[in-house]
Amino acid sequence: MPETKKIVLQKIAFFEPEEIAKLPLLESPYNIVDFEVEKIYDFAVTRWTLGRAIIHPRYAFAPAEKEIPMLRLFLNVEKSTIKYPYVDITSKHLISNILPYLQELDYTKYIICVMFTGAGPAKRPSVWALPLT
Repeated sequence: MPETKKIVLQKIAFFEPEEIAKLPLLESPYNIVDFEVEKIYDFAVTRWTLGRAIIHPRYAFAPAEKEIPMLRLFLNVEKSTIKYPYVDITSKHLISNILPYLQELDYTKYIICVMFTGAGPAKRPSVWALPLT
């Protein structure tokens, strides 16, 4: 069996409030993914949109509302771990790690894989791509 080449790209994007405000507002309903640690998620992306959402945080002394970046991935559900037509990603670390794959590869020919490690504030994503078979 031929070896499958894993592609890893590393780039970091920063989202300043002024940049977030320029992004298009994504419509609800939102399908925000709550990633489990050490579980691999496969996304066969058919198209994507980088936008923003307005959330209402519930932590102590939180503002009434806050604008956050949101990456919406439209999926081929037959080849993806999550069986929704689209998912919304709000983790800035994850968005900045996925964007290079969407911008630099022909993403429709790859499975974008995501796995989180760590806990709490130290929880961080790993992202890689595998050729779609």
